[in-house]
This record gives sequence, C-alpha cells and structure tokens, in this order.
Amino acid sequence: MNHIHKSRLLPISIFINVALLLGQFVLSSVRSSQGQLVWSLETRQEFLQNQNKELQSQIYHLSSVQYLSQSAQSRHLVPIRTETITPPSMASLP
Repeated sequence: MNHIHKSRLLPISIFINVALLLGQFVLSSVRSSQGQLVWSLETRQEFLQNQNKELQSQIYHLSSVQYLSQSAQSRHLVPIRTETITPPSMASLP
C-alpha cells in the first residue's frame, strides 16, 4: 500500500513542478512585454516633450514683437498709427 501511495505521488509532484515552471515562464513573459511597453512609452514621452519644447520656442519667436515688426517691414507694411506705452513712475504709486 505504501508503494502505491508513493507511485501516485511522483506524477503529482512532477505535474505541480511543471505547472509552476510554466506559470513562472508565463509571468516572466508578461512582465518582459510590459517592460518593453513601458520603455517604448517613456521613449515616446521624452520625444514628445522635446518636440513640445521646440514648438514652444518657435511660438515665442514667431509671436515676438521684433519678429512681427521685421516681418511686416519685409512685406512693406507700415503702421497707420503707433503708440508708446510707458509704465507709471514708481513715485506715483501708493
């Protein structure tokens, strides 16, 4: 009877070990693909952040008064009226 019990125990332990090994393989595969996805997303985020900084710099340049003035002059546009705004002096502030 003891021999029968041991002979049934061996296939069960082999099955459990194979199942654990397969589970470990599946989990490591899933984690590996998730790691690749995270790396890909981080790379994409870094690229987009750099592109965003470059576009902001271009916006600042193209909307500057100096650029707009030079662009208008190169197109032979002249202002109809100009105004100079000066801030109030510090002495007149409360």
